[in-house]
Amino acid sequence: MARKKTAQADVKPAAAVAVEEGVTKREPKGTLEDINGLLNAKPDELVELLSILGPEAIPMIKTMYDGFMGKYRPIFKMAPELVGMVGKDAAPIAAAVLTVFNELVNADEMKTAMAAMRKTTAANRKLTFLAYQNAGFTREEAFALVLQDVASAHSMAATAMRSISVSHK
Repeated sequence: MARKKTAQADVKPAAAVAVEEGVTKREPKGTLEDINGLLNAKPDELVELLSILGPEAIPMIKTMYDGFMGKYRPIFKMAPELVGMVGKDAAPIAAAVLTVFNELVNADEMKTAMAAMRKTTAANRKLTFLAYQNAGFTREEAFALVLQDVASAHSMAATAMRSISVSHK
């Protein structure tokens, strides 16, 4: 593995250091030095290092998890009892957001824009329907295909939103 040069010192990726220090012997002990090496690794170096270690890295990762969770575990154990309180505290904020949403939806400008969007959507669906008929499908088949297209588009949008939501957590 090539070394990275900096103006101050000769720096090697964490995975390269781990390989040179014998971690490839598959003997992770979960020592503080091993754990610090993992914590200081960049994500791609961490993936490389864990792939070298394989299943033997599990004890080290468990030690890391216990170390992180050790001081926060009491908070997580209290969470079920706090959920109701948090919900009550967050309710006014959620209500304010919904009020803004309702004001937007009920604004005349928004109603005009939504009507224009629906008109464009309907026109596009009609063109799609006619294209299916021109391709030789019966009226019923063309209608079923348009419905399938709409359902597929909604499904893809929902999947994309879930993906975005999960990636930002």
